[in-house]
Amino acid sequence: MDDAQIDLLSGVLRQTEDVIVGVDPSQRHDPTPCADYDVGRLVDHVVGWARSFAASLSGAEPEGDPDDYRAGGEPAAEFHAAAGA
Repeated sequence: MDDAQIDLLSGVLRQTEDVIVGVDPSQRHDPTPCADYDVGRLVDHVVGWARSFAASLSGAEPEGDPDDYRAGGEPAAEFHAAAGA
């Protein structure tokens, strides 16, 4: 991956984290354009896959199915940690 690609990916990860930070707990059950996911489930999905990618990139075995992941009380912090990895 070259520097331009790393910069692009870093920007996407920062913007994604900003969106997750902006989710108020009262919005967790709001709908999204995808009928399979409400806001909370979409956040879980994004955080779960970020954690899975981070584990794989570090050579570790991802924990469980990322589609089954449920974020804790601070999903933005979980995403930030995975994106940093």
